[in-house]
Amino acid sequence: MPVVYILISVFVFSLWALMAALGIEQINIWEFIFWIELITWVTSVVLLKISTLGKNIRYKKLRDLNFREVLEFSASGFTLIVAQATLLMSFRYMQKAGAMIVYEVWPILAMFVTPLFVARAWERVKFKDFGYSLLALLGVAMILLPEKNEPFFAGDGALRYVTLLLPLIGGIFNALTSSLNVRLSHATDLKDHPFIAVMAAQAKYGLFALGFAAVGLVFNKVRGGAPSHYTLYNVAALFFISIVIYMVGRLTWAAGLLGASNANITVLWYLTPVLTVAWLWLAGQSAVTAPIVIGSCFIISANMLMSVKADERIAYPATILTLLATGIYARFIPGLSMGDYYQAISVPLIFYAIIVAFLMDRLIRRDTFEEGLVVEIIRHIGLRGPKSKKKQKELVDEVAAIVRTDEARGIDAHYRSLRNAGHEFLDEISDKLDALALSRIQGASFGEMLVLSLVGTLTVATTVVFRPVDFVADCFSVVLSAALVFIYFTVIDLITQRSDFFLEVDEDGKFHLSPQALRSHRGEIVLSAVLIFVIIAAMVGVMWFKYK
Repeated sequence: MPVVYILISVFVFSLWALMAALGIEQINIWEFIFWIELITWVTSVVLLKISTLGKNIRYKKLRDLNFREVLEFSASGFTLIVAQATLLMSFRYMQKAGAMIVYEVWPILAMFVTPLFVARAWERVKFKDFGYSLLALLGVAMILLPEKNEPFFAGDGALRYVTLLLPLIGGIFNALTSSLNVRLSHATDLKDHPFIAVMAAQAKYGLFALGFAAVGLVFNKVRGGAPSHYTLYNVAALFFISIVIYMVGRLTWAAGLLGASNANITVLWYLTPVLTVAWLWLAGQSAVTAPIVIGSCFIISANMLMSVKADERIAYPATILTLLATGIYARFIPGLSMGDYYQAISVPLIFYAIIVAFLMDRLIRRDTFEEGLVVEIIRHIGLRGPKSKKKQKELVDEVAAIVRTDEARGIDAHYRSLRNAGHEFLDEISDKLDALALSRIQGASFGEMLVLSLVGTLTVATTVVFRPVDFVADCFSVVLSAALVFIYFTVIDLITQRSDFFLEVDEDGKFHLSPQALRSHRGEIVLSAVLIFVIIAAMVGVMWFKYK
């Protein structure tokens, strides 16, 4: 049921862009924002009163807020209005689908901003996430730069180009709003009443947002803002956004998080931009061009790699990045049409497959051999070792440390500690300790990895650069290159995972699997599979229309 709630929330929020586009066709943008904030605030206040009627639930009212809390709620309201205004303004100057995709960089920006507000609740941003954020910015550039060819950008006015940044500015302010709301929700005293907490927070920062919307509307009218014409359709859009999207969307999101057993359910949010673009295109509100599709793939992939931990191994992100890189190359740079192309690439492919097969087989066999030795040694310690559970744990940890250590010096230190400590019961299995230590210092040689890298690079380059100029060859080169890169980094993962050992023992001598091994990735794997399918389908679509 929690997944159903989250999917309902994702669905209704994906309709926001379409409803907003229909609404501002004949309504002044600032009037549109003002009415939305007014209806949303009134709805939240009414629902809050109904929810607390006859219940002894105390929550902070506006008069109970201190100066700092007033500043925080007003900042949340201000950033919310700026985010909406800049995004809606961008609809006037560029494709709405492109603007929405650029706006969807806000979850990435929020990852950098939120730890500044809620340092204890969020982990620090990792170095690799900076690289993924650059990937998203590259996607933003792909979407925005072609918009310079639109008639609006003709002429010498430099300020015209600032409008290109409007959806990005909106994303930045929405990231600030999201981060501030996280801080405000963490500070609430209504942890046992999440729905009431959502409505109480909405009632407070919604009032400040309404105030800023009113100021923006007055300023717009003073400067001669465009008049509005109200119809049944745009008024319906106003109420739909205010009541269905903002209230139902937020409440179902809270219900989904409340009932979920794993916080990973939030990754379903990344279906929103995909659905948003689909609704805009189906309604004829926006064209979907090749730069928008490819830029979307970059932004969605960056979000996915930073948030959706479907696989901790290197091969997973390497494959996604290869799909994107080769997809762009195949879309914009024609192949050199080498004669006997498919026969030519088969030669390095065969050599690559042979090297990989021998190397992976040896690594897997050695890993299995070492795990078997460790299990036997641990069992022997339990049967013949000291009676003290604490001493047994120390010995087991020492044995496991041999497997968990990559450096030869570290392996030698743990081996010496066991082999030369005078434990008589270990003399019976000294041959297994010796075999374990010797096996640990052997792995893939530099020469093997060098040859594999050279052959792999040659194969990928030949596949992509010398492909024939046709649809099948473009798709073939992209998919085969991603597969080759996946296989290469799978070998790298096998080498690094030789230091993984998932058996642990506690102070009472009870064995269990490590938390890392027990972490479930099922939901993330499903979502990743869906998003990867969407990315591949988008790339195939771009290639198809390239030849039409």
